[in-house]
Amino acid sequence: RHVGSTLDNSNTYVNPAYTLLDAMASYDFSALGHKATLQLNAKNVTNKSYYSSSFTASYANVIVADEGQPRTVVATLKVEF
Repeated sequence: RHVGSTLDNSNTYVNPAYTLLDAMASYDFSALGHKATLQLNAKNVTNKSYYSSSFTASYANVIVADEGQPRTVVATLKVEF
């Protein structure tokens, strides 16, 4: 996933563009006679450091940048009854 460069709330600081690698795999199977799906989702697989947004705190004349999410992996099991 690619996110282009963005500006902060006062349009004075440019957050650089970044590209992250996300992945998903799923497996369909039968469990006790019911249809089931096991799914694994991974975001930011390479654990790249990036800044997702920023804002200028005008009262202190400081730019505050938000660090993006680290690698995240979620597993899901869905069973249909």
